[in-house]
Formats: sequence, structure tokens, C-alpha cells
Amino acid sequence: QSLANTLWAFAKLELTLDQRLVRRMARRAASLDRDFTPQEACNALWALAKMELQGERGLVGALAGTILRLAPHLSPNDVGQTLWALARLGTEEEAEQRLW
Repeated sequence: QSLANTLWAFAKLELTLDQRLVRRMARRAASLDRDFTPQEACNALWALAKMELQGERGLVGALAGTILRLAPHLSPNDVGQTLWALARLGTEEEAEQRLW
């Protein structure tokens, strides 16, 4: 939970972080995906999109897979936030195929 919240806070505050640090935090978040609540998973993905993480399709795919697994428990806000994040990260086509 703290990692997802930290990513969210950095993105919300619009802090400029070294992309290597963001990638390390995102990889750690992806490795903890089984512990995420639906909101935490969506917040982590939103944060990566807000911070414009580039070149990490596998990482984004892992978080998207977690969200897909949690899909029955997502709120409408979580769904909207996830779709925005995937579109922002340039993975909307892949996400659309996986969701439908």
C-alpha cells in the first residue's frame, strides 16, 4: 500500500523524479501486485502515466494484468482512471483487446 501511495503522491505533487527511480519503484510495485487492492493498483498505474513513464510496456502490462484480475472489484472511477492511464501510456489498443 505504501508504495502505491508514494507513487501516487509523487505524481499528484508533479515532482520531477529521475526516471530510474520511478522505474525501480514501479518494478517493485509490480512485484507486489498480489497485495494490491483494486484502488492501489489503479493508483499505481495512474501515477506511472501521470509521470509519463516511457519504455516499460512489460511493467505496464503487469500492472494492467493485476487490474484485469481485480476487474470484478473495480469501481467506475477505477475503470475510468485505468483506461485514461493506459491511453496516456500508449497501450490503449492492447488494453482494449484484453478488456473486451
